[in-house]
Amino acid sequence: MKSSNQIILPPYFETDQIKSLAKKLPIPVEKVLLFYSYLMLRNLSKAKRNEVSYKESRVSYAFQIHSEFIKLMLSRDKYTKVIQILKEQNLLKVDPSYSTGNKEGIIKKPGFTKKYQIPEYLLDHRYTKSKIHYTLTTRKAITTKEKMMAAIIKYKKSTIRLSPIAKKVLLNSLENIETQALTSLGRFQKTSGPSMDRYGNRFHSCLTNLKKGLRSEVNFKGSKEPLVEFDIKTSQMYFFINLSHEWLDAVLPSYDAIKLYTLVDELQKSHSYQQFKNIILDRDQDVYERYGKSLGIIRDDAKTIIFKLFFGSEHIKMEKETQHFEKLFPGLLKEVNKFKTVRLEDNHKKMYSNLALILQRMESKMVLDYIIEDAAEQGITQILTIHDSWFVKQSDAVLFAPITEQGFFYQMGNIPKINQIIYTKKEPSSN
Repeated sequence: MKSSNQIILPPYFETDQIKSLAKKLPIPVEKVLLFYSYLMLRNLSKAKRNEVSYKESRVSYAFQIHSEFIKLMLSRDKYTKVIQILKEQNLLKVDPSYSTGNKEGIIKKPGFTKKYQIPEYLLDHRYTKSKIHYTLTTRKAITTKEKMMAAIIKYKKSTIRLSPIAKKVLLNSLENIETQALTSLGRFQKTSGPSMDRYGNRFHSCLTNLKKGLRSEVNFKGSKEPLVEFDIKTSQMYFFINLSHEWLDAVLPSYDAIKLYTLVDELQKSHSYQQFKNIILDRDQDVYERYGKSLGIIRDDAKTIIFKLFFGSEHIKMEKETQHFEKLFPGLLKEVNKFKTVRLEDNHKKMYSNLALILQRMESKMVLDYIIEDAAEQGITQILTIHDSWFVKQSDAVLFAPITEQGFFYQMGNIPKINQIIYTKKEPSSN
Protein backbone atom coordinates (compact mmCIF):
# COMPACT_ATOMS: atom_id res chain seq x y z
CA MET A 1 0.00 0.00 0.00
CA LYS A 2 1.26 3.45 -0.91
CA SER A 3 2.52 5.66 1.90
CA SER A 4 0.07 8.35 0.66
CA ASN A 5 -2.72 6.11 2.01
CA GLN A 6 -1.26 6.37 5.50
CA ILE A 7 -2.94 8.50 8.17
CA ILE A 8 -2.20 9.30 11.82
CA LEU A 9 -4.58 8.50 14.66
CA PRO A 10 -4.88 8.90 18.43
CA PRO A 11 -3.08 5.97 20.10
CA TYR A 12 -6.43 4.76 21.46
CA PHE A 13 -7.39 3.38 18.06
CA GLU A 14 -5.75 0.00 18.17
CA THR A 15 -7.14 -2.87 16.08
CA ASP A 16 -9.72 -4.05 18.64
CA GLN A 17 -11.12 -0.55 19.21
CA ILE A 18 -11.45 0.03 15.47
CA LYS A 19 -13.31 -3.27 15.01
CA SER A 20 -15.62 -2.47 17.93
CA LEU A 21 -16.40 1.00 16.59
CA ALA A 22 -17.06 -0.33 13.08
CA LYS A 23 -20.00 -2.41 14.39
CA LYS A 24 -21.74 0.72 15.72
CA LEU A 25 -21.40 2.94 12.65
CA PRO A 26 -23.75 3.43 9.67
CA ILE A 27 -20.75 4.25 7.43
CA PRO A 28 -17.36 2.56 6.81
CA VAL A 29 -15.12 2.96 9.87
CA GLU A 30 -12.17 4.19 7.80
CA LYS A 31 -14.13 7.33 6.88
CA VAL A 32 -14.47 8.08 10.59
CA LEU A 33 -10.75 7.40 11.06
CA LEU A 34 -10.10 10.05 8.40
CA PHE A 35 -12.05 12.50 10.57
CA TYR A 36 -9.81 11.70 13.55
CA SER A 37 -6.70 11.96 11.38
CA TYR A 38 -7.78 15.44 10.30
CA LEU A 39 -8.24 16.47 13.95
CA MET A 40 -4.83 14.99 14.81
CA LEU A 41 -3.12 17.00 12.07
CA ARG A 42 -4.80 20.15 13.37
CA ASN A 43 -3.64 19.27 16.91
CA LEU A 44 -0.05 18.75 15.78
CA SER A 45 -0.02 21.96 13.79
CA LYS A 46 -1.40 24.06 16.65
CA ALA A 47 0.94 22.48 19.20
CA LYS A 48 3.87 23.28 16.90
CA ARG A 49 2.66 26.86 16.50
CA ASN A 50 2.36 27.20 20.30
CA GLU A 51 5.82 25.63 20.73
CA VAL A 52 4.35 22.78 22.76
CA SER A 53 5.88 19.31 22.64
CA TYR A 54 3.01 17.15 21.43
CA LYS A 55 4.81 13.98 22.42
CA GLU A 56 5.10 15.17 26.02
CA SER A 57 1.82 17.03 26.43
CA ARG A 58 -0.61 14.90 24.37
CA VAL A 59 -2.49 18.18 24.03
CA SER A 60 -5.99 18.27 22.49
CA TYR A 61 -7.61 21.38 21.05
CA ALA A 62 -11.14 22.15 19.88
CA PHE A 63 -11.47 23.11 16.21
CA GLN A 64 -14.13 24.57 13.97
CA ILE A 65 -14.32 22.45 10.84
CA HIS A 66 -15.79 23.58 7.55
CA SER A 67 -19.20 21.97 7.04
CA GLU A 68 -18.21 20.62 3.62
CA PHE A 69 -15.26 18.77 5.17
CA ILE A 70 -17.55 17.19 7.77
CA LYS A 71 -19.99 16.01 5.10
CA LEU A 72 -17.19 14.72 2.89
CA MET A 73 -15.60 12.67 5.66
CA LEU A 74 -18.71 11.44 7.49
CA SER A 75 -21.18 11.21 4.57
CA ARG A 76 -23.56 14.00 3.62
CA ASP A 77 -26.74 12.23 4.75
CA LYS A 78 -25.40 10.42 7.82
CA TYR A 79 -22.85 12.73 9.49
CA THR A 80 -25.30 13.89 12.20
CA LYS A 81 -25.96 10.28 13.23
CA VAL A 82 -22.24 9.44 13.16
CA ILE A 83 -21.33 12.39 15.39
CA GLN A 84 -24.09 11.44 17.83
CA ILE A 85 -22.69 7.89 18.06
CA LEU A 86 -19.15 9.16 18.66
CA LYS A 87 -20.43 11.44 21.43
CA GLU A 88 -22.39 8.59 23.05
CA GLN A 89 -19.28 6.41 22.96
CA ASN A 90 -17.26 9.23 24.63
CA LEU A 91 -15.00 9.34 21.58
CA LEU A 92 -15.70 12.96 20.66
CA LYS A 93 -16.31 16.27 22.42
CA VAL A 94 -18.59 18.76 20.69
CA ASP A 95 -19.04 22.41 21.62
CA PRO A 96 -22.36 23.44 20.01
CA SER A 97 -22.03 27.14 20.84
CA TYR A 98 -20.49 28.15 17.54
CA SER A 99 -23.56 27.28 15.51
CA THR A 100 -26.14 28.34 18.10
CA GLY A 101 -24.35 31.53 19.15
CA ASN A 102 -25.10 31.00 22.85
CA LYS A 103 -21.59 31.62 24.08
CA GLU A 104 -20.20 35.09 24.76
CA GLY A 105 -17.59 36.26 22.27
CA ILE A 106 -18.48 33.63 19.63
CA ILE A 107 -19.14 35.09 16.19
CA LYS A 108 -20.86 33.08 13.49
CA LYS A 109 -19.07 32.55 10.17
CA PRO A 110 -20.70 31.05 7.08
CA GLY A 111 -19.60 27.54 6.17
CA PHE A 112 -18.25 26.62 9.61
CA THR A 113 -19.81 24.36 12.19
CA LYS A 114 -19.48 23.51 15.85
CA LYS A 115 -16.15 22.91 17.58
CA TYR A 116 -14.88 19.33 17.66
CA GLN A 117 -12.25 17.92 20.00
CA ILE A 118 -10.57 14.56 20.59
CA PRO A 119 -11.11 13.60 24.28
CA GLU A 120 -7.84 13.75 26.20
CA TYR A 121 -8.06 10.15 27.38
CA LEU A 122 -7.64 8.92 23.78
CA LEU A 123 -4.17 10.49 23.80
CA ASP A 124 -2.92 10.18 27.37
CA HIS A 125 0.36 8.78 28.65
CA ARG A 126 -0.86 5.24 29.33
CA TYR A 127 -0.18 4.80 25.59
CA THR A 128 3.50 4.52 24.69
CA LYS A 129 3.11 6.59 21.54
CA SER A 130 1.50 10.01 21.18
CA LYS A 131 0.13 9.01 17.76
CA ILE A 132 -0.06 5.88 15.64
CA HIS A 133 0.07 5.30 11.88
CA TYR A 134 -2.71 3.53 10.05
CA THR A 135 -2.88 2.54 6.38
CA LEU A 136 -6.22 2.90 4.64
CA THR A 137 -7.32 -0.27 2.88
CA THR A 138 -10.71 0.49 1.30
CA ARG A 139 -11.14 2.27 -2.02
CA LYS A 140 -13.93 4.46 -0.59
CA ALA A 141 -11.70 5.78 2.20
CA ILE A 142 -8.75 6.34 -0.13
CA THR A 143 -10.98 8.22 -2.59
CA THR A 144 -12.42 10.28 0.27
CA LYS A 145 -8.90 11.18 1.41
CA GLU A 146 -8.00 12.28 -2.12
CA LYS A 147 -11.14 14.43 -2.30
CA MET A 148 -10.34 15.84 1.14
CA MET A 149 -6.84 16.84 0.07
CA ALA A 150 -8.23 18.50 -3.06
CA ALA A 151 -10.76 20.40 -0.93
CA ILE A 152 -8.09 21.45 1.60
CA ILE A 153 -5.76 22.67 -1.16
CA LYS A 154 -8.58 24.62 -2.81
CA TYR A 155 -9.68 26.17 0.47
CA LYS A 156 -6.17 27.12 1.61
CA LYS A 157 -5.39 28.67 -1.78
CA SER A 158 -8.57 30.76 -1.54
CA THR A 159 -7.31 32.33 1.71
CA ILE A 160 -4.22 33.86 0.05
CA ARG A 161 -5.05 37.54 -0.40
CA LEU A 162 -1.94 38.94 -2.07
CA SER A 163 -1.10 40.82 -5.22
CA PRO A 164 -0.83 38.51 -8.26
CA ILE A 165 2.95 39.02 -8.45
CA ALA A 166 3.63 38.29 -4.77
CA LYS A 167 1.31 35.28 -4.81
CA LYS A 168 3.03 33.80 -7.87
CA VAL A 169 6.53 34.32 -6.41
CA LEU A 170 5.68 32.73 -3.06
CA LEU A 171 3.77 29.74 -4.45
CA ASN A 172 6.42 28.98 -7.09
CA SER A 173 9.22 29.33 -4.54
CA LEU A 174 7.57 26.91 -2.10
CA GLU A 175 6.91 24.46 -4.91
CA ASN A 176 10.61 24.40 -5.74
CA ILE A 177 12.18 23.69 -2.35
CA GLU A 178 13.72 20.39 -1.32
CA THR A 179 11.74 18.57 1.37
CA GLN A 180 14.37 16.46 3.17
CA ALA A 181 14.53 18.83 6.14
CA LEU A 182 10.76 18.87 6.66
CA THR A 183 8.97 16.83 9.29
CA SER A 184 6.05 14.59 8.27
CA LEU A 185 3.73 17.44 9.28
CA GLY A 186 5.81 19.85 7.19
CA ARG A 187 5.59 17.56 4.17
CA PHE A 188 1.81 17.38 4.60
CA GLN A 189 1.69 21.18 4.76
CA LYS A 190 3.80 21.40 1.60
CA THR A 191 1.43 19.03 -0.20
CA SER A 192 -1.70 20.83 1.02
CA GLY A 193 -0.19 24.24 0.26
CA PRO A 194 0.19 27.51 2.17
CA SER A 195 -2.59 29.68 3.55
CA MET A 196 -3.17 33.11 5.08
CA ASP A 197 -4.98 33.71 8.34
CA ARG A 198 -7.67 36.38 8.61
CA TYR A 199 -6.38 37.88 11.84
CA GLY A 200 -2.96 39.31 11.03
CA ASN A 201 -2.93 38.29 7.34
CA ARG A 202 0.09 36.14 8.09
CA PHE A 203 1.31 33.62 5.52
CA HIS A 204 1.60 30.04 6.83
CA SER A 205 3.57 27.43 4.93
CA CYS A 206 5.55 24.23 5.47
CA LEU A 207 8.45 26.44 6.64
CA THR A 208 6.57 28.43 9.28
CA ASN A 209 7.27 26.05 12.16
CA LEU A 210 10.59 24.70 10.90
CA LYS A 211 13.17 24.73 13.68
CA LYS A 212 16.01 27.19 13.19
CA GLY A 213 18.53 24.37 13.39
CA LEU A 214 17.05 22.86 10.23
CA ARG A 215 16.98 26.03 8.13
CA SER A 216 20.47 25.34 6.78
CA GLU A 217 19.04 22.18 5.20
CA VAL A 218 16.53 24.12 3.09
CA ASN A 219 17.47 24.95 -0.48
CA PHE A 220 15.88 25.21 -3.90
CA LYS A 221 15.71 22.20 -6.19
CA GLY A 222 18.76 21.83 -8.40
CA SER A 223 20.76 24.32 -6.34
CA LYS A 224 23.33 23.77 -3.59
CA GLU A 225 23.52 27.49 -2.95
CA PRO A 226 22.92 28.44 0.72
CA LEU A 227 20.06 30.71 1.67
CA VAL A 228 20.42 34.07 3.37
CA GLU A 229 17.80 35.17 5.88
CA PHE A 230 16.86 38.86 6.16
CA ASP A 231 15.21 39.27 9.56
CA ILE A 232 13.56 42.50 10.76
CA LYS A 233 14.87 43.06 14.27
CA THR A 234 12.27 44.02 16.92
CA SER A 235 9.74 43.89 14.08
CA GLN A 236 6.52 44.36 16.06
CA MET A 237 7.96 47.36 17.90
CA TYR A 238 9.21 48.75 14.58
CA PHE A 239 5.72 48.67 13.10
CA PHE A 240 4.33 50.12 16.33
CA ILE A 241 6.46 53.25 15.99
CA ASN A 242 5.21 53.64 12.42
CA LEU A 243 1.50 53.67 13.21
CA SER A 244 -0.28 56.35 11.18
CA HIS A 245 -3.66 57.20 9.68
CA GLU A 246 -2.38 55.97 6.32
CA TRP A 247 -1.36 52.60 7.69
CA LEU A 248 -4.63 52.17 9.57
CA ASP A 249 -6.42 52.79 6.26
CA ALA A 250 -4.17 50.22 4.56
CA VAL A 251 -4.83 47.37 6.99
CA LEU A 252 -8.33 48.01 8.39
CA PRO A 253 -11.76 48.69 6.89
CA SER A 254 -12.44 52.43 6.88
CA TYR A 255 -15.18 52.11 9.52
CA ASP A 256 -12.62 50.59 11.93
CA ALA A 257 -9.62 52.74 10.97
CA ILE A 258 -11.42 56.01 11.72
CA LYS A 259 -12.09 54.85 15.31
CA LEU A 260 -8.35 54.85 15.99
CA TYR A 261 -7.22 58.11 14.35
CA THR A 262 -7.40 60.09 17.60
CA LEU A 263 -5.49 57.41 19.52
CA VAL A 264 -2.67 57.46 16.96
CA ASP A 265 -2.52 61.26 17.17
CA GLU A 266 -2.30 61.16 20.96
CA LEU A 267 0.35 58.42 20.83
CA GLN A 268 2.55 60.40 18.46
CA LYS A 269 2.40 63.47 20.72
CA SER A 270 3.75 61.47 23.66
CA HIS A 271 7.35 62.28 24.63
CA SER A 272 7.91 58.65 25.63
CA TYR A 273 6.72 57.49 22.22
CA GLN A 274 9.38 59.65 20.55
CA GLN A 275 12.01 58.30 22.94
CA PHE A 276 10.85 54.73 22.24
CA LYS A 277 10.95 55.40 18.49
CA ASN A 278 14.51 56.71 18.64
CA ILE A 279 15.68 53.54 20.42
CA ILE A 280 13.96 51.25 17.90
CA LEU A 281 15.62 53.05 14.98
CA ASP A 282 19.04 53.38 16.63
CA ARG A 283 21.27 50.59 15.30
CA ASP A 284 23.34 50.64 18.51
CA GLN A 285 20.42 50.17 20.88
CA ASP A 286 18.01 47.33 21.62
CA VAL A 287 14.81 48.08 23.55
CA TYR A 288 14.50 44.50 24.86
CA GLU A 289 18.08 44.51 26.18
CA ARG A 290 17.57 47.90 27.79
CA TYR A 291 14.38 46.80 29.52
CA GLY A 292 15.94 43.45 30.47
CA LYS A 293 18.87 45.24 32.08
CA SER A 294 16.52 47.29 34.27
CA LEU A 295 14.85 44.07 35.46
CA GLY A 296 18.00 41.97 35.65
CA ILE A 297 16.77 39.44 33.09
CA ILE A 298 17.90 38.21 29.66
CA ARG A 299 16.73 39.76 26.38
CA ASP A 300 14.32 36.96 25.39
CA ASP A 301 12.53 37.13 28.74
CA ALA A 302 12.32 40.91 28.47
CA LYS A 303 10.79 40.58 24.99
CA THR A 304 8.17 38.17 26.32
CA ILE A 305 7.19 40.61 29.06
CA ILE A 306 6.96 43.60 26.70
CA PHE A 307 4.74 41.54 24.39
CA LYS A 308 2.45 40.78 27.34
CA LEU A 309 2.33 44.46 28.29
CA PHE A 310 1.59 45.58 24.72
CA PHE A 311 -0.60 42.76 23.43
CA GLY A 312 -2.09 41.10 26.52
CA SER A 313 -5.08 42.09 28.60
CA GLU A 314 -4.71 45.39 30.44
CA HIS A 315 -5.97 43.55 33.53
CA ILE A 316 -2.96 41.22 33.74
CA LYS A 317 -1.23 41.86 37.07
CA MET A 318 2.42 42.61 36.33
CA GLU A 319 3.05 45.41 38.80
CA LYS A 320 6.84 45.10 39.02
CA GLU A 321 7.27 44.74 35.25
CA THR A 322 4.88 47.62 34.56
CA GLN A 323 6.68 49.91 37.02
CA HIS A 324 10.06 49.24 35.40
CA PHE A 325 8.65 49.95 31.94
CA GLU A 326 6.99 53.10 33.27
CA LYS A 327 10.33 54.36 34.60
CA LEU A 328 11.90 53.97 31.17
CA PHE A 329 8.95 55.25 29.13
CA PRO A 330 6.54 57.24 31.33
CA GLY A 331 2.94 57.16 30.09
CA LEU A 332 3.58 55.00 27.02
CA LEU A 333 1.62 51.98 28.31
CA LYS A 334 -1.32 54.27 29.04
CA GLU A 335 -1.41 55.20 25.35
CA VAL A 336 -0.98 51.56 24.32
CA ASN A 337 -3.86 50.44 26.56
CA LYS A 338 -6.23 52.88 24.88
CA PHE A 339 -6.12 50.66 21.77
CA LYS A 340 -7.49 47.81 23.92
CA THR A 341 -10.75 49.67 24.64
CA VAL A 342 -12.08 50.04 21.09
CA ARG A 343 -14.38 47.48 19.48
CA LEU A 344 -13.16 46.77 15.95
CA GLU A 345 -15.67 44.96 13.75
CA ASP A 346 -12.85 43.31 11.80
CA ASN A 347 -11.33 41.79 14.95
CA HIS A 348 -13.19 38.68 16.07
CA LYS A 349 -10.95 38.28 19.10
CA LYS A 350 -10.81 40.21 22.36
CA MET A 351 -10.37 43.99 22.18
CA TYR A 352 -6.95 43.81 23.84
CA SER A 353 -5.67 42.07 20.70
CA ASN A 354 -6.40 45.08 18.46
CA LEU A 355 -2.83 46.32 18.41
CA ALA A 356 -1.38 42.89 17.62
CA LEU A 357 -3.81 42.56 14.70
CA ILE A 358 -2.84 45.95 13.26
CA LEU A 359 0.92 45.43 13.60
CA GLN A 360 0.82 41.93 12.13
CA ARG A 361 -1.13 43.24 9.15
CA MET A 362 1.38 46.05 8.66
CA GLU A 363 4.18 43.48 8.77
CA SER A 364 2.40 41.24 6.26
CA LYS A 365 1.75 44.13 3.89
CA MET A 366 5.42 45.09 3.87
CA VAL A 367 6.93 41.60 3.87
CA LEU A 368 4.54 39.84 1.52
CA ASP A 369 3.35 42.51 -0.88
CA TYR A 370 5.60 45.54 -1.13
CA ILE A 371 9.08 44.03 -0.77
CA ILE A 372 8.39 40.87 -2.77
CA GLU A 373 6.88 42.90 -5.62
CA ASP A 374 9.90 45.22 -5.65
CA ALA A 375 12.27 42.24 -5.66
CA ALA A 376 10.38 40.49 -8.47
CA GLU A 377 10.58 43.62 -10.61
CA GLN A 378 14.37 43.45 -10.27
CA GLY A 379 14.53 39.77 -11.19
CA ILE A 380 14.57 38.07 -7.78
CA THR A 381 11.78 35.49 -7.97
CA GLN A 382 12.94 32.78 -5.57
CA ILE A 383 11.93 34.10 -2.15
CA LEU A 384 10.69 32.30 0.95
CA THR A 385 9.18 33.96 4.02
CA ILE A 386 8.53 33.25 7.68
CA HIS A 387 6.46 36.15 9.07
CA ASP A 388 9.04 38.98 9.49
CA SER A 389 11.85 37.29 7.53
CA TRP A 390 12.74 36.65 3.90
CA PHE A 391 15.04 33.89 2.60
CA VAL A 392 16.83 34.32 -0.72
CA LYS A 393 19.71 32.59 -2.48
CA GLN A 394 23.13 33.91 -1.51
CA SER A 395 23.71 35.15 -5.06
CA ASP A 396 20.58 37.35 -4.76
CA ALA A 397 21.39 38.71 -1.28
CA VAL A 398 23.58 41.60 -2.46
CA LEU A 399 20.74 42.98 -4.60
CA PHE A 400 17.99 42.09 -2.11
CA ALA A 401 19.52 44.12 0.76
CA PRO A 402 19.05 47.57 -0.86
CA ILE A 403 15.59 46.54 -2.13
CA THR A 404 14.42 46.04 1.46
CA GLU A 405 15.95 49.31 2.66
CA GLN A 406 14.52 51.32 -0.21
CA GLY A 407 11.13 49.68 0.20
CA PHE A 408 10.91 50.54 3.89
CA PHE A 409 12.15 54.08 3.38
CA TYR A 410 9.55 54.65 0.66
CA GLN A 411 6.64 53.15 2.60
CA MET A 412 7.62 54.11 6.18
CA GLY A 413 10.00 57.02 5.89
CA ASN A 414 12.64 55.13 7.89
CA ILE A 415 14.57 51.85 7.79
CA PRO A 416 14.42 49.06 10.40
CA LYS A 417 17.40 47.12 11.66
CA ILE A 418 17.64 44.04 9.44
CA ASN A 419 19.89 41.13 10.38
CA GLN A 420 21.41 38.88 7.72
CA ILE A 421 22.12 35.22 8.47
CA ILE A 422 23.80 32.88 5.99
CA TYR A 423 22.63 29.28 6.37
CA THR A 424 25.62 27.27 5.25
CA LYS A 425 24.79 23.58 4.95
CA LYS A 426 26.75 21.50 7.45
CA GLU A 427 29.08 19.03 5.80
CA PRO A 428 29.03 15.50 7.24
CA SER A 429 32.02 14.65 9.40
CA SER A 430 34.78 12.64 7.73
CA ASN A 431 35.48 10.74 10.97
